[in-house]
Amino acid sequence: MIDKIYFLWLYMIIVWNIGYPNANPWLDIFIAILISIIIFFLRKK
Repeated sequence: MIDKIYFLWLYMIIVWNIGYPNANPWLDIFIAILISIIIFFLRKK
């Protein structure tokens, strides 16, 4: 099910990729995991 938290996650990923297009692939993976953890804790609330 798509909800507001999913759109927040998608927005954060898009902002990261547009803001830092030349980022190291490992940094992209780290940021994606970090954003996923943030979303996980938001879902628990």
